[in-house]
Amino acid sequence: MIRKPEGSAAEPMLIKRYAGCRFYNTVTSSYATPAELRALAGRGERVIVRDARSGDDITGEIIEQAN
Repeated sequence: MIRKPEGSAAEPMLIKRYAGCRFYNTVTSSYATPAELRALAGRGERVIVRDARSGDDITGEIIEQAN
């Protein structure tokens, strides 16, 4: 389960996607599943997903996979 630290509402969570579709939450220093990321976005949390190798923003791609 991903937990956001208290008092950090202004900054979005930065998630890095590594090879093998592993998602690393740089705020909580833990790995997350795509379902957990979609749940966060569904609750209105600000989440940014970046490809660790290229640095590309892939947030929309990951969130839309739920549909």
